Amino acid sequence: MGIISSIRHRNLLELQGWCYEKGEAMLVYKYMRNGSLDRYLYYGEKRGALESETRLRILAGVALALDYLHTGLWECVLHRDVKAANVLLTEKFEPMLADFGLARLVGHDQGAVTMTAAGTPGYVAPEVVYAGKVTEKADVYGFGVLALEVACCRPALHRATRPEDNIDFRLVDWVWLLHQGNQLMEALDPAMHVEPAQKQHWKCVLHVALMCCSPSPESRPSMRQVSQALHGDTLLIMQPLPATRPLYPTALTSLPSASASSTSGTLATSASQASANSTSTFGYPACLPR
Repeated sequence: MGIISSIRHRNLLELQGWCYEKGEAMLVYKYMRNGSLDRYLYYGEKRGALESETRLRILAGVALALDYLHTGLWECVLHRDVKAANVLLTEKFEPMLADFGLARLVGHDQGAVTMTAAGTPGYVAPEVVYAGKVTEKADVYGFGVLALEVACCRPALHRATRPEDNIDFRLVDWVWLLHQGNQLMEALDPAMHVEPAQKQHWKCVLHVALMCCSPSPESRPSMRQVSQALHGDTLLIMQPLPATRPLYPTALTSLPSASASSTSGTLATSASQASANSTSTFGYPACLPR
C-alpha cells in the first residue's frame, strides 16, 4: 500500500482510494476504457489493431514510467511484473503501467537483492529465475520482452502444445535468430503497415529491446537510457549488437517450464528449484506461430 500510494506519474496507474472492511482490502483506480495492451496484441477483433505511431507512443510511455520508478523516488521501486497485461490504456491510448502486487522497495545503491523468483514466465530475467538476484535490470529485461511483443505482435512465450515437444519457445530467441540472419526487420508485425519514415524508429526499438534482453544484467541499459533512445537519442543504438545471440552464463542456457498461477499467470519458485532444472536444452524454432 505504501508503494502504491506514493507514486505520481502520468504513465502510472494511481490509487484513487481504498478501504479495509471485514478483513478485505478494496483498492479504487480510474476506469481504463480501452482495457489492457494484451487485448490489442492477441485477442479477438482488437488483435493487431494498434497503429505504428500508437505502439511507439505506448512503449515510450512505459519506459518513462519505469525510469520514474527506478530513479524518481526516495528508493528504487522494482515492479517485477512488467508485461502487456499490466499496461492499461486510456481513452486516448496513453499507457498506464499497473499492478504493483509484486513490487518491492530497495535502496538506490543497494545492489542485487535475493528474493524468491516471481513474475510471469517469458518476462522474467534469467538471473532472477536461477539465482534469485533482483535489481532494476530485471525490469529492464521485462521491458525488452514487452517491446518485442509490441513490435512483433507475438507472445513472449509460446507454450508447447504437444506432450512430445516438451519445450517452450521464447520470442527473444526467435528475434535473435532473425538478427543473426540480418533479417531483424522481418520481426515486425506486418499488420502495422510501417511507413518508410517510421522504419528507423522500429529498427531502434528492436535494437534497444535486444539490448534490454541481454542475459547479463550488467550489459543491459538503464531505463533512463532506454527512454532517451525511444525519444530520439541515438547514443544507445550506436552500440552494436552481438553478431550472434549471446550465450547465457553457466546454468542460464534455458528457462525452465515454470508453473503458472491459475489466477495471474505468474510464477513463484525458489532459486534452488530453478537451478535443479537448469540442465535442460533449449531448441530454436524456424518461426513462431502467431
